[in-house]
Amino acid sequence: MRDRFLFPKPILGFAGLLALFVLPGSVAAQPVDLLDPGAVAEAAGPKPPLGFPVLPGIYRLDGTDPGLPQADLEPLRQILGNAPIVALGEAIHTSGGYYEMKHRVFRFLVEKMGFRAFAIESSWMDAERASQYVRTCAGTPEEAIRGLFTVWQSTEVRDLVQWMCDWNRSHRKAKDKIHFFGFDVQQPERDRPALLAFLERIGVGPEDPRSVDVAACRGISKLIPDPIPEPAYRQCLAGLQAVEQLFRANERSLIRRTSRTDLAQAWMSLVGLRSWQGYAYYLGLGDYPRGDESRDSGMAYVFQAIRKL
Repeated sequence: MRDRFLFPKPILGFAGLLALFVLPGSVAAQPVDLLDPGAVAEAAGPKPPLGFPVLPGIYRLDGTDPGLPQADLEPLRQILGNAPIVALGEAIHTSGGYYEMKHRVFRFLVEKMGFRAFAIESSWMDAERASQYVRTCAGTPEEAIRGLFTVWQSTEVRDLVQWMCDWNRSHRKAKDKIHFFGFDVQQPERDRPALLAFLERIGVGPEDPRSVDVAACRGISKLIPDPIPEPAYRQCLAGLQAVEQLFRANERSLIRRTSRTDLAQAWMSLVGLRSWQGYAYYLGLGDYPRGDESRDSGMAYVFQAIRKL
């Protein structure tokens, strides 16, 4: 069970949601002062016992504070079963309530269900600072989250990595350690030089046609990137395909010359760079579904590659 992972997959959606419920058996809805907790509780009727669904698939929670008792989270055992990966979404970024609830759910999954990693949609290279802090507790949690995607630089995520550090400090066995990592590929300005540096390390210098073509890959990461010209896009893809063939044909020798981890990270840079080029290219054409597919497939690859490492 120690190889199970939890990662939040953010979902962009409505900035807010107002839900109105009509209780079973009501003849007509009566106005309730939503600012009066007593009136709301009276209108809702008696609370169901913990673990008993309010409606099919809907359970009452005691709150979002990660330090609360966990009895109300017990339905997660049946809901998740033996799932090795759990994705936690959010209707909007920058909501402290969502982040705090993810922290609370993660604690339950670690303490009660054996999960041992938290992965977040943030550049996998830039997330290394938070990852190292969780491993070593060196520095401060505020500094640890500074490299994450801006929307994750919050007090709630800070508290999460602090708790992960504290857990590791009190659990000495390797199998009990928990891990933090990012898996986003929105880092072409990091992947391109990293891939070129690895190529030079294995004897493929900057004058080699493969390196020349990889250097043509767009290295700008923006939420809505500038369109990539067709010739540059094709040159980039040709270079990445040639490097892929090089990696596949010489895998064993490359591992001996570098290391298994180094080659795996070079693969992640290659796949991430290619997926981001596709994202930018198709968005420039107005083809958002294919752009998202290209980006998300790259994130899936990086997630599984880091999990395997």
